[in-house]
Amino acid sequence: MNIRTLAMGCAALLMFGCASNQQAVDRSLGQAEMTQTVAAESNVDAAAAAKAKADLDSAQALAANGDEEEAIVMADMSTLEYKLAIYTAEREDMKKKDEALEKELREDNERKAKYQGILDSEVKGGKQ
Repeated sequence: MNIRTLAMGCAALLMFGCASNQQAVDRSLGQAEMTQTVAAESNVDAAAAAKAKADLDSAQALAANGDEEEAIVMADMSTLEYKLAIYTAEREDMKKKDEALEKELREDNERKAKYQGILDSEVKGGKQ
């Protein structure tokens, strides 16, 4: 009777382990797919997006073949590659905005110096 109970317990643990592994695969794939959607809406580098998509496709194929651990690794890799592409695109966008603001600030300073020069010359002209 003890052996039978032990066997049933092991079988239950095995089924629970497989179920939790499948949940982890589904979670990793879902996260990669959500990140893919965000990347598609962003202006990401096409090569980086293609690499992440290839990893996501590999993860889906591995999951379909039952190689759950490798599927999780590939899905997580895809998620990270998509995030890197998104953050790189955001950085480039912010860099362009920063450069535009710097240019505008320089122009404002030049305009201020020009008007200050005009004001100074009018003040000096009025005192003479």
